[in-house]
Amino acid sequence: MKKHLFLIGSLLATISAFSQNVTDAISFAENEQYSRSKSLLFRLIKTADKPEPFYQLGNVYLKLEKPDSALYYFSKAKEVDPKFNLALVGIGSSLYQIGKKVEAKANFDQALSASKNKNAEILARVAEVYVEAKDKSEVGNAISLLDKAILYNAAIPEYYLLRGDAYLIKQDGSKAVSDYHEAIRLNPKSAKAYIKEGKLYIKARNYTEALKFYNKGIEANPEYSPGYREMGELYAKARQYPKALESYKKYMALSDNDDDTKFRYASFLFMTQDYKGSKELINNLFSKGYTNKIGYRLLGYSDYEMGDSISALSNLRQFMSGTDTSKFIPSDYSYFGKALIKNNQPDSGMKYLEKAYALDSSNADLILEMAETANRLKNYPATINYYEKAAKKFKPRFNDLYNLGKAYYFEKKYTAADTTFGLIIANYPKYPYGYSWKGNTKAVLDPDSKKGLAKPYFEKVVELFTPESAKYKSDLVKAHAYLGAYYQIVAKDNDKASENWNKVLAYDPSNKQAKDALLIISKSKEKK
Repeated sequence: MKKHLFLIGSLLATISAFSQNVTDAISFAENEQYSRSKSLLFRLIKTADKPEPFYQLGNVYLKLEKPDSALYYFSKAKEVDPKFNLALVGIGSSLYQIGKKVEAKANFDQALSASKNKNAEILARVAEVYVEAKDKSEVGNAISLLDKAILYNAAIPEYYLLRGDAYLIKQDGSKAVSDYHEAIRLNPKSAKAYIKEGKLYIKARNYTEALKFYNKGIEANPEYSPGYREMGELYAKARQYPKALESYKKYMALSDNDDDTKFRYASFLFMTQDYKGSKELINNLFSKGYTNKIGYRLLGYSDYEMGDSISALSNLRQFMSGTDTSKFIPSDYSYFGKALIKNNQPDSGMKYLEKAYALDSSNADLILEMAETANRLKNYPATINYYEKAAKKFKPRFNDLYNLGKAYYFEKKYTAADTTFGLIIANYPKYPYGYSWKGNTKAVLDPDSKKGLAKPYFEKVVELFTPESAKYKSDLVKAHAYLGAYYQIVAKDNDKASENWNKVLAYDPSNKQAKDALLIISKSKEKK
C-alpha cells in the first residue's frame, strides 16, 4: 500500500513538474526570451511524450515569424495526441501566417467543431490569429469568439486583453480600455495590460500620458522585457534618443541576446534615426548566414533616409518579392512610392502612396505626403482631395493652406480659393503671398475690376513686398499692373495710374503693357 501511494505521489510530482516547466516556457516566450523557452521545451520533448511542448514550440516559432517551423511542431503535437485540438488551431495559425487562409480556416473550424465551440482556450486562440493579423474582415468574428471564451472562463486576463485589441481594430477605444482594466483587476501584475493602455495614448500622440502607463507596467512587473522595448520606442517617437537607447538596452539585457534580438535592435536603431548603424548591423547578421526577409525592408527604409533611393528600390523589391501582400504594412508602400518618385517615376510612386493610404487612412502624415506629392506633380484634383481629407483630421498648416488655395485656383474653384487665401491672411497676416494670391483670385472674380475687389490686396502686396523688391519683382509687377489699370480705367485717375505703370517699368523696363498704357495716358493729356 505504501509503495502504491509512493508511486501515485511520484506520478503527481512528475505531472506537476512538467506543468510548471511548460508554464515557465510560456513565460519565457512572453518575455521574448525565446532561446530559453525553446531550450526548455526541447528538453521536455525528450523526457515526456506529450503534445504540449510541441504545441508551445510552434507558438514560439510563430512569434519569431517562422511559420514553416511552427507548422512542423504543431503537426508533431497532433501526431503525439490526435485528440489535442489546440494543435489544429496551431496548424491553422501557421497556414494563416504563410498566407493560406482558406486552409487555415478549415483547421480552425475543425478544432471548434471537435470541441463543440465550448473550449475557451480554443475559442480564444482562433480569435488571437485574427487579432494579431489585424484582420478587419474577421474582427467581428474574433470578438464573438472571445465573448464565448469569456462566457466559459471569465477568469483568464489574456482573453480580455485580446478582446480589447479586437475593439481597437474596430476603433472602439472605450471598450478596449474597459477590457484592459478588467485584465488588470484579474491580474494586478499584468504589465502587458498597462502597456497596451499606454499605446492608446501613443496613437493620440500624448506621449506623456503613455509614459505614465508604461511606468505602471514596469512597476507591476520589472521583469517584463517587452515593456522596456515599448518604452524605448516611445522615447524614439518623442525624439529622446538617449533615453530610448537606455530603455532598449534594458530590454536586451532581459530578453535573449541572440541574433533575433540583435535583429530587433537593428529595427530600433532605425527608429532612433541611426540608419547607418541599422544597415551595418543587418548586413553583419546577413553575412553570418542569418536570414530574415524583413531585413531588406529595413535596409530599404534606411537607404531612402540616407538619400540612396536606387538602393532603396532594390532592397524593397527584394523584401516585397515573394512576400505575402497581407504582410505588408503602410510604410512598405509609402517608402517604395517615395523612392519611385525620387527616381523620376511619379505616377507609379503615387499609386504606391495610395496603397499605403488604403491600409492606414488615419495616418495624417501620409495624407499630407500624398497631397504634397500630388501638388508637385501638378495633379490639382488629387491635391484638393487629399488636403481636404487632411483638414478633417487636424488644423492645416500654412503650406497646406497655400498649396490647397493654389490648387483651387488652378482648378477654377475661385470661391474656395478666395476662402482659403482669406484663412492664410487671417492666420498669417504678415505673409505677403496670402495677399498676392487673394488679389489674383479677386481679380478673376471681378474681371472688369469695376468693384475693385483685388485693389486692397494688391496694395498690401506693394506694402509688404517693396522692402525686398529685388526678390519679388514679378509679384510687384503684377500688383502695380493691376493698380495701374484700375486707376486708369475705373477710377479715371491718370496720375496714380502713371505712378503705378512707371513702377512696373522700374521692375520690368521692357513691359509692353505698361508702355502702351503710359502712351495712352500721354495722348489723352495732349488732347486736353
